[in-house]
Amino acid sequence: MKYILDNGNIVANRRILDVGCGCGAGAIAAAMMKAERVTANDTDACAVIAAKINADLNNVTIETSINNFIGAKCENFDTILIGDMFYDEEFANTLFEWLISLAADGKTILIGDPGRHGLTKKRRENISLLAKYKLPKETCIENRGFTESTLWILNKW
Repeated sequence: MKYILDNGNIVANRRILDVGCGCGAGAIAAAMMKAERVTANDTDACAVIAAKINADLNNVTIETSINNFIGAKCENFDTILIGDMFYDEEFANTLFEWLISLAADGKTILIGDPGRHGLTKKRRENISLLAKYKLPKETCIENRGFTESTLWILNKW
């Protein structure tokens, strides 16, 4: 995540959980910016393997997990990274309720999203925009026409 690389203080010395980590970009960026501990998490075992390989290629250490953390208290983490997970309305409801509960417990919640329909206007009332990035042309082709990505922070409850 470019924002993390440009603003390392947001993760430095913090315990990071990257939920739905995919290839591990968020987790790797957090590790590069001196997070205390980073866990790349995805219920897709292939994604977790890819995250671990990419971390090794980038000379950073991360932990990995295929556990489903959604709904968990996450006491061992300070910051939760969510990347492109609002693709389904029903799942978005469950996800957002969980994120609100974590924010109420004092966790920092960072949400990366390319404009998926599940990150509704109502949900956006509870988050603040941190950054907006244009996607490279080759990425736009692969991402069904999305041309930009945004990074949000969930407001404290």
